[in-house]
Amino acid sequence: MKQKIIKHIYEIDSKAKIDEIIFIGHNPTLEKQILTKMFPKNSVIPLIDDKSNPVLSLSKLTGSVFKQEYFLNTKKMIEKSGINILKKMITKSNGLIASFLGFW
Repeated sequence: MKQKIIKHIYEIDSKAKIDEIIFIGHNPTLEKQILTKMFPKNSVIPLIDDKSNPVLSLSKLTGSVFKQEYFLNTKKMIEKSGINILKKMITKSNGLIASFLGFW
């Protein structure tokens, strides 16, 4: 996996210095656990950096409320959450919402 990531980085930028790469993730908790094992010298930071909500997870936000298919209701739940940075950045983007839904 590590070699595939490195290969992909070099496909994007052949002059990149791997030790200087900063990984940015939708799911900084899980990605940090995985990437810091493979790349201990690199930083992993969240795409949405909000100190008041260090682990943003739409599954945590919506999971206890929706007992059935809940994607259609996710935007409503985000609006009710009071997490302003989340509301500003993703309520207009179904794709971005979907990428956050996978993390519990």
